[in-house]
Amino acid sequence: MSNYVPEELRLKEYVRVRFTTSEKKYLVQQADAAGLTLSDLLRRKIYGIRIADRTEMRTLEMLSTIRNQLAKLGGLFKHLYTTNPIYSKETAAALQFTISTGGDIEAMIRAMKNDFRPNEKEKLEA
Repeated sequence: MSNYVPEELRLKEYVRVRFTTSEKKYLVQQADAAGLTLSDLLRRKIYGIRIADRTEMRTLEMLSTIRNQLAKLGGLFKHLYTTNPIYSKETAAALQFTISTGGDIEAMIRAMKNDFRPNEKEKLEA
């Protein structure tokens, strides 16, 4: 994979900023929690991009995994429903619950991802 960055996107300008010791310590802690460099953290703060810490990112990954597992279960319930009419009522209820829960998780994932993006008004002001 190439590390080529187009000329207009290269970060080559420097800005010197003074902070108190406690301010710098706070910013470094935030950057560490988010898994970012101090420069990336400040750049995101300037543009109003929400900064997620590692816990939030891990939660998002786990929700995605749960959603995928529910989709697999839904497929198995559907197969069971069509091949075994004896338990069709119970299977239909389990399938409906799985579909409903998967939809709820999908909504949570969408909401979390939207929190990581600045809204249109913030983009225009930046």
